[in-house]
Amino acid sequence: MKKTGIRLLIPVVLLCLLLPAAGAADGTVRITGMASTSNSITLEWENSGASYYEVCRATSRNGAYLRIGTTRQPTYRDTGLRSGQVYFYRIRPCWESRSGTRYGAFSSPVGQCCVNVIHAPAMQNPCYQQGKTIQVSGLMLHSVGCAQESGAVFASSWNQPSADVLVHAVIEPGGNVYQLADWNMRCWHCGGSGNDSLIGVEMTEPNELRYYSGTGFTWSGSAREKAIDNYNTAVALFANLCFQYNLNPLTDICSHREGGERGIASGHGDPEHLWNGLGLSLTMDTFRRDVQKKMQGTYQNRTLQDTAGRTATVTADVLNVRGGPGTGYAVLTELYAGQTVAILETRWSDGQTWGRLASDGWICMAYVQ
Repeated sequence: MKKTGIRLLIPVVLLCLLLPAAGAADGTVRITGMASTSNSITLEWENSGASYYEVCRATSRNGAYLRIGTTRQPTYRDTGLRSGQVYFYRIRPCWESRSGTRYGAFSSPVGQCCVNVIHAPAMQNPCYQQGKTIQVSGLMLHSVGCAQESGAVFASSWNQPSADVLVHAVIEPGGNVYQLADWNMRCWHCGGSGNDSLIGVEMTEPNELRYYSGTGFTWSGSAREKAIDNYNTAVALFANLCFQYNLNPLTDICSHREGGERGIASGHGDPEHLWNGLGLSLTMDTFRRDVQKKMQGTYQNRTLQDTAGRTATVTADVLNVRGGPGTGYAVLTELYAGQTVAILETRWSDGQTWGRLASDGWICMAYVQ
């Protein structure tokens, strides 16, 4: 009986060696991590013990997925990609045996945009050192409120023991994102209860701005192009965060200004004050819709041509900006020859045509072109 049992066992053992692991035919994997640069995306997924994995990619969630490579490790780096473009991935485990290859099911598609994230942890910041975490329920968009476009400057400034502000990330023109804290870390970014559940991201503001009041400024040069550049990067970054935390961009994104109106943040005007002051047809509603489009793979980067409003260039040596449409109103600040401003409306008053600036105040239109 023992010999018979041994003879029966040998074929079973051989059969087990030839077949893939149990459940392999129905097996699948789950993508657990994604990281990006401006032209690459790195994926990680659960190790199912497969012989190798097929990596497939598409440019829309329901698009045609093409195999771009295979790997024997549960990770893959996709290179040569286009900055700002969204890509979707599916992974399939494959088991090799003497009888051929058996395939598991494809993973659920996961999207990611190519965004150049520079890790710059603010370890000297008191908030960072507290190490508190949050359950992410939404995202808040800020702008810094001063003429400084370098993200590295803010990354350094907020990495100090005396810092009383900490945001999760700072965006600068050119597409760089400085990440100062883990996305699920509690940061000091909005001055209210929004800190307890929202990721806060700051956009820098162009060097060509000149503030003369809390939200009022004049601008020159390529200020609008830089603001639009930051806007496009923010759209891509927020799409990635919505992918990662399963957020609805139409309901789970707000600005600092909107947070103040909701009572979850301090009273600020950013970032809408920046777009308004530059005469750009951008709002938080357009931003939320653009993030949704980016996640669907249909967003085209905004340009100055499709976002610019009416502008005027100062021809006088010095032009007063007044508090209302007439010389009887107080002078708020001065403009100088060659400066460009955004005009929201014009009005006949005091025997002249006056223009209301997007940034605040009124100017006489006789001295602009």
